[in-house]
Amino acid sequence: MKGFFIYQLLSYFRSLKWIPPVVVYFIWVFVFYTYRGVPILSSYAVTSVALVFISTWVTMGIFSLENESEKQLLFVQLSSKLRYLYGKWCICVLVITLLLIFAIFYPILIQAFKLPVKPIHFAFTLYGHFYSALSGIIVGSLFSATAFAQKKYSWLAGMLVNIIAVVSEVRRNDRKAHDFEMAALSISSNWKTNNVFSKRR
Repeated sequence: MKGFFIYQLLSYFRSLKWIPPVVVYFIWVFVFYTYRGVPILSSYAVTSVALVFISTWVTMGIFSLENESEKQLLFVQLSSKLRYLYGKWCICVLVITLLLIFAIFYPILIQAFKLPVKPIHFAFTLYGHFYSALSGIIVGSLFSATAFAQKKYSWLAGMLVNIIAVVSEVRRNDRKAHDFEMAALSISSNWKTNNVFSKRR
């Protein structure tokens, strides 16, 4: 399994398929943090959303390294298709973790935030980025290691699924924020009404 891991890592590096997603993500982060004094959590939220698409891109690139005959040979050598998948996922996690580390620590190094980063910020940031990375790996695996991989527009389909997931998540959060605001307004109005009645008494 160790030999397969090293073989996959070297194959991915030599294929140069890592260059487009890595360069795009680096440029995205560089451009996004051009300005100083940005908020912490909302800025990290943007880079974590971008990581969803980049993770899918990286995963599909790693799963497309071999053709069908080479895959069958690897299945025989590893004696299990599951071990083949585990090896691929380990490479995905390694590459995406490096991008995640860069996205988290680059703005800290250049002092892009208007406030110091606290442990609670790190906790939310790590959770958000790992969740995004995992989501991207799952979608990328779905459209590169299953029957969907044979489709002509599998890459675009994977990105479309990510877009739908991100939009639905944003809408759900907006709905929660709206419900919270309405509840706060209701509590405030009830409190004012009770104060008026108490004064009349």
